[in-house]
Amino acid sequence: MIRASGKLVALSAVALGVGATFVVTTSATALAYPIRPAVPPNTSLDRVRVLDPVLRSAFDRGVSRSPTFVRLVAHLQQSDLMVYLVPGTCPGLHVDACLVSVNQQGRYRYIRINFVLIRRAEGTALWRSPVKLAAQIGHELQHAVEIADEPSVVDGASLGRMHQRNGAHVNHVGYETDAALKVADVVLREVIRNVRTR
Repeated sequence: MIRASGKLVALSAVALGVGATFVVTTSATALAYPIRPAVPPNTSLDRVRVLDPVLRSAFDRGVSRSPTFVRLVAHLQQSDLMVYLVPGTCPGLHVDACLVSVNQQGRYRYIRINFVLIRRAEGTALWRSPVKLAAQIGHELQHAVEIADEPSVVDGASLGRMHQRNGAHVNHVGYETDAALKVADVVLREVIRNVRTR
């Protein structure tokens, strides 16, 4: 969904039987979540900051078991994008992850991706399955790579234009890319395969 005011762009995905919606605000206040790096600066992972122990565990699982996941993180490390992975809310009943902000401050662009780990006082499918959560993080990191590769994306409006220009799929709540859907499937297979071989 793209609101005419330019304040909100919603982009959606369905992967692994769970939804992933992008809700992007152009307001600088969208990063009001207390952001503290989970990884010390100047480490190999400082472009992707994971601000929750459940997310950190799934992220580490992805890094240790999926070459595709590692390539996504390495790609982001070489970009001007700072990616924050945080627990939070997303619109819709079946949306388990969403990009809630993209903005630029100085020489860096910032995005925040929420993961719905608790809904109605119960753990979601992502919270219950670290393997699915790792695949969903991979899916979201692919979207971050898409943004990293488009320097013109600095807010919700420019993100919407990028997706329209690149032919992203439109569904009832927004846009989705084939690349992100494919990454989720590949990461899921790699993590499962590498669990079985350990």
